[in-house]
Amino acid sequence: MLPDTFYMNIEESDMLESLRAHKDRFSSLHLSDNNRFFPGLGAIDFRRLIEFLSRIGYQGRLAIEGNVRDSVESDLRASAARLKPFLEK
Repeated sequence: MLPDTFYMNIEESDMLESLRAHKDRFSSLHLSDNNRFFPGLGAIDFRRLIEFLSRIGYQGRLAIEGNVRDSVESDLRASAARLKPFLEK
């Protein structure tokens, strides 16, 4: 199983509950924003998601993906800057 936040945002009524229900079935999670850009460049609350993953003891991988808005380098830098504070805890 490979959950992807872009699709979960569309298809799941409660993304976090779906992740909780299947937490033992995945070891990698794709992070992409609701507009298909890199995480943090749209409207998904990644702080809430990452804090939730910590609370349920998730130890798997996080992979960021998305379409390029400006340039790969600037989009990755912007995404990393937005995610970094939540991941350093």
